[in-house]
Amino acid sequence: MNILFSINHPAHVHFFRNSIEILKKRNHKIWVTARDKEMTIPLLKHYNIDFIVLSKKRRGYLNYVKEYFSHQYKLFNILRDKRIRLVLSIGGIFSCLSAWSLGIPSIEFTDTEDAWLQHFLTYPFLTILYTPSCYSSYMGKKQVRYQGYHELAYLHPNYFTPDSSVLDLLGVEKDEKYIIIRFVSWTATHDLGHSGLSLEMKRKVVDELSKYARIFITSEDPLSEHLEAYRIRIPFERIHDALYFSSYFFGESGTMASECAMLGVPAIQISGLPSGSIGTLMELEQIYSLIKVYERFNVKIIDEIIKNMNSSKFYKNLSKNNRQMIKDKIDVTKYIVDLIEGAK
Repeated sequence: MNILFSINHPAHVHFFRNSIEILKKRNHKIWVTARDKEMTIPLLKHYNIDFIVLSKKRRGYLNYVKEYFSHQYKLFNILRDKRIRLVLSIGGIFSCLSAWSLGIPSIEFTDTEDAWLQHFLTYPFLTILYTPSCYSSYMGKKQVRYQGYHELAYLHPNYFTPDSSVLDLLGVEKDEKYIIIRFVSWTATHDLGHSGLSLEMKRKVVDELSKYARIFITSEDPLSEHLEAYRIRIPFERIHDALYFSSYFFGESGTMASECAMLGVPAIQISGLPSGSIGTLMELEQIYSLIKVYERFNVKIIDEIIKNMNSSKFYKNLSKNNRQMIKDKIDVTKYIVDLIEGAK
């Protein structure tokens, strides 16, 4: 079958890369289109995935609108000329309109409840919308729920084996404690109306936690001179290895907090959103006690991290909860491949 994957964010590369590899081995004809955003293109190259760049992310909503229609036009021509029979993407904002206009089924995935603009632009045109079972919103007749998380498509033990050589790249000893901190840009469509940590808060977190562990920062935006000294400097594809061996994660990224839960690493996320608004994070926190989510930052969070880092019981319980979560959930990549082949 002729299948097209629309990849518009680095996380989409990870979500689909194992499915793409399996489907190619099973003699499906695969096309991949890409939006040049952050590390999307380097990741596709790293995993040897052939792709066609259709647009590049630019700041400003007028530029976003221009990009949207340009991307759709180019994709329309590819879908028609390559005789694509199925389109897959996350969210579908850059793909489902073109697929719908040509009568091509589009399978979309999402785990982000607050992406209201994305849902508004895509739901009338997509064919099926797959969400984790914990997704807190009802999306209508097209919604299908599955017992998994996006991050299990690439961090499930069936696909991910941590490589300890990342410790040499980080320059840390085997038993040395280190914390990974993530700051986001708050410019995505689902970030409208929300904001993150101030510069003063960021400095407070880093200065206090650096007294107890090495600090490595990954950030979408430029860092101040003071914080730049802590920027993580490893190949972009090694971040999950770095997370796996870390003592803790703190940051604004829900995706990276969820990734830590898959890896059995304690995580605290500052969401900027009302408690319980994101189903995946709520379940990982309330059912499995793998992460903690706070709407706003407060200094007591620093004390919480320090206390937990010195508790062997805390890490033992975390490991137990991680094993139970993996047992309860499905192999998401296998699920994707099975549903595609069932659509033949």
